[in-house]
Amino acid sequence: MDFFTTERLNEHLTCITDLTGVHMFLVEGKKKAALIDTGTGIGDLAAFVSGLTRLPLTVILTHGHVDHAGGSSRFDGVFLNPKDRELAGRHCTVNMKKGYASFTMREKFSEVTEDEIAPAPDGSFRDLEDGMEFDLGGITLRAVAVPGHTKGMTCILFVEDRTLLIGDACNSNTFLFDADALSVPAYQESLLQLQKKRTDFDRVMFSHGPVNGPVTVIDDCLECCSLILAGKADDIPFDFMGERNYRAKAADPATMLRKDGKLGNIIYHK
Repeated sequence: MDFFTTERLNEHLTCITDLTGVHMFLVEGKKKAALIDTGTGIGDLAAFVSGLTRLPLTVILTHGHVDHAGGSSRFDGVFLNPKDRELAGRHCTVNMKKGYASFTMREKFSEVTEDEIAPAPDGSFRDLEDGMEFDLGGITLRAVAVPGHTKGMTCILFVEDRTLLIGDACNSNTFLFDADALSVPAYQESLLQLQKKRTDFDRVMFSHGPVNGPVTVIDDCLECCSLILAGKADDIPFDFMGERNYRAKAADPATMLRKDGKLGNIIYHK
């Protein structure tokens, strides 16, 4: 089974997508390489990446959810914001990986064998701090903390490319409803702080769906925060794993994109 597909985005950036549909990003500088996120842990990502680059590899996690940190145990010295360390421990068990993969892969998951599922991480992550930089040789990556989706949610700025991997921090279906997410007012403050860094990037990249997007997604999610807090959101019911949540702005059921043509949206718990 082919567990991963790739798309070359530019001369130093490759998008890797696993069978659950989540994107990971391999960045190659002149001296080092970095892998951002490790997918769900279905298939041997480390072996796959070793076939793409021979450069010394640093692994960085944007946050601790199973679909981003699930394959982390295949690597050594993985960086993760310490606020998500406990989350990764709970989310990256083998049973959690099986549950998420079976939900997203459906009948294809029956072809996956036990040894093709990465074991649970041992918790020995290296601390990823806000503002930390990684010099890969002509390519610089900078950690940008944007708590909300999780307490330790971290975006990655490609400094020279003026591109922000915004990932799950702010997108067309920003999940802000489980116990590991921040409140809407706290998330709003995170986005306001991110707005102050807008002079550093011209576009954003996402971890699900289309890779590239406009920076206006931040404005859209800020608008959603204001509407929610003012009691003026559309509040379209959104049920997830037996729990009733609400989508701030009405979306097309087929595409899950906002009906008004804007991109950013929030799914939250009242």
